[in-house]
Amino acid sequence: MHECVECYNPGNRHKRKETRSPENFEGSWRRYTGDESVVHDKTNPDIFWLKEKASPISTTSPTPICSPERSSKTSMQVSRAFRRFRACWTGGECRIFTTLISNGNDRQNDTLLHPMITTATLAFLRDLKANNDRNWFEVHKNEYRDAYADFFDTVAQLLAGVSAFDGDIALSGLDPKSCIMRINRDIRFSKDKSPYKTNFFTFISKGGRKGPYGGYYFHLEPGVSFGGGGIYMPEPATLDKVRRAIDCHFDEWHSLISEKAFVSHFPEGVLPSGKLSRPPKGYDASSPALEYLKYKGYYTQRFFSDKELLSAGFAEDILGVFRTVRPLVGFVNRALSQC
Repeated sequence: MHECVECYNPGNRHKRKETRSPENFEGSWRRYTGDESVVHDKTNPDIFWLKEKASPISTTSPTPICSPERSSKTSMQVSRAFRRFRACWTGGECRIFTTLISNGNDRQNDTLLHPMITTATLAFLRDLKANNDRNWFEVHKNEYRDAYADFFDTVAQLLAGVSAFDGDIALSGLDPKSCIMRINRDIRFSKDKSPYKTNFFTFISKGGRKGPYGGYYFHLEPGVSFGGGGIYMPEPATLDKVRRAIDCHFDEWHSLISEKAFVSHFPEGVLPSGKLSRPPKGYDASSPALEYLKYKGYYTQRFFSDKELLSAGFAEDILGVFRTVRPLVGFVNRALSQC
């Protein structure tokens, strides 16, 4: 596994050395010519990484380890291995690998039918909450990797789904890793020295998880999972741009947050990430938008039960939430794009 990740890391692609040859059948990797790829047809050569040893190189396609004849237990183990392996890669190569191992013609549409959050994912987060220390985490590193792979695949689904209705996301070139927050907590200035977060979190925006733009988020935590969209606790200059847009275009703002679907998905309406008690400096106290101008952020929130997370329709449910909040995200990002 480690040799494979080291070899396939995009930063090392010019340093790769073949380790498998006619003289060394135990090696793990070699290049394939275009002609050989044609011979192999749709078989992914990367399957050789999980293939049993002592099999000479052949010009015919070997039987992959995940063949239909294998037991369901072995198939599940292989699936887990592929997904854990994929989660170890960086950026774009993860997405390419996902496409290569798919048997379908449309991986994005096919993936949306299969939820990736499992009971094991939730169990790991519960256990982590009860045992939040580095020693326990190291002992259970494989469970973490499996849970992370579940979440990684879920984010890949959501990226594909959001790209279908948000052109900024479609053109952003985002990969799941650029949208997922680290599980390690920053404890430098915190009285709580617990080293790990007890949730997985993704923020999908055209600037990635660290960008200044509005976007879509999903917080996964047993019993308190939620999703939504908007902009949370922006920097002062960013916040001022959004406030000015709301003040100047209040009719548009009020119209989009009053839509029937918006109210249905978000009964609490637009939430503030903090709120001023007085009008912000430079704004008219008689403005019809005054209450929103006091906000220090603008986001929406919809909670999901654990049962909903594990259901077959979860991906479409949360994408429905994202579609509904899309006009608000678009309004925010237009404001930030103006000089």
